[in-house]
Amino acid sequence: MKNFLLTLIFLLITVCSCRQRSQTIDQPQTKSAADTLSVVQTENIKEEELTPWKSPQVSDISASELSGKAIELRATPAVYPVSASRIYVTLYNRNLGQIIAQIFYYLEYYNGEQWERMHFPENLSFEGSGPLLDQGKQYQFTVNLFPDVNNYKTGRYRVGVSQLLRFDTYFTVDESYTVQMTEANHAGGAFEMTVPTIISNPQLQIDTLKVIIYNHTRDQELISEEGFILSRFNGDDYVFYKMDPYNGFRGKIYNLSPGQSMEFDIPVKSDQYLFDSSVEPHFGPGKYQVIKFSKVDLTGEFRLE
Repeated sequence: MKNFLLTLIFLLITVCSCRQRSQTIDQPQTKSAADTLSVVQTENIKEEELTPWKSPQVSDISASELSGKAIELRATPAVYPVSASRIYVTLYNRNLGQIIAQIFYYLEYYNGEQWERMHFPENLSFEGSGPLLDQGKQYQFTVNLFPDVNNYKTGRYRVGVSQLLRFDTYFTVDESYTVQMTEANHAGGAFEMTVPTIISNPQLQIDTLKVIIYNHTRDQELISEEGFILSRFNGDDYVFYKMDPYNGFRGKIYNLSPGQSMEFDIPVKSDQYLFDSSVEPHFGPGKYQVIKFSKVDLTGEFRLE
């Protein structure tokens, strides 16, 4: 947990250096202003209603629900009266290992041509994050529709979240400068991050570390963003290396389609490091960890009648 919290803090204060070679995507996508939440002022909502996720419950996924998408969001049930002020939503983790359920959601209405973002009150806050959700578990929570700031009518609606995934892959560099992956705590069997074996020698310094992310699903898209973190074992813990920003990758988003893979090269030249004085700056024999964050966009549709 300590390592995870440090990772989150580190992501906020640094942009990691990396170059990307995509086997599947030619043109990156960028976020637009339409992706931001719509907020309005209100004086009618009670303070206790401004915590949007209430009474979360974690339970086992039934045998009949273990097939299907690796991760899925559903409104349960899928139909509510138009006078409803809240709905129930379930996040299913079928094949993603252990994740931290995300609590930042948005609401949209289908106007007959496109999805239109609903309003949130100005002083709304999403506090913390959801629980740890193991593979084979489901998480049911309550979504506030905020009827005081939205004019609901019969029709199609949906709730959406972006589930953040963390990939942890461990590898070693031996005295012959051979890179060998030892363990990959990736996101279950659905997505996988690997470090291919590199056979080198002490006279040929390793300049880049190759990392490959696979999408083994048939119908789940992975959004791969910037943010590789490299760390080296110092005898007690894995300590982060400092990596300079690479502007060609910064701020871009790459879609990884089902059944395809994406390859990255991370610079590992020794003169780019020494984030911590206890870590030798030379990328040589030792134990290493590479971390990457990515996300899956999820929506669950429901009707108001």
